Amino acid sequence: MGARWEPIIRYDCSHGHSHVHKYDIMGREMKKMVNLNFENALTFSDWDIEKNCKDMFNSFTEVRDERI
Repeated sequence: MGARWEPIIRYDCSHGHSHVHKYDIMGREMKKMVNLNFENALTFSDWDIEKNCKDMFNSFTEVRDERI
């Protein structure tokens, strides 16, 4: 990790549905449906980030060997 900002998580309501993008340090992305209306998705995303920010950072920085 250098001096650049990198996204760890991004909640999104584009394409007509709510979903979350999670990233790892290698730049890989995992997309998951949230299945909430837009208002509840915003409320949930605020709560989730506040409650789990340390775990999200640890998950981001953990390098996984996908060959296993």
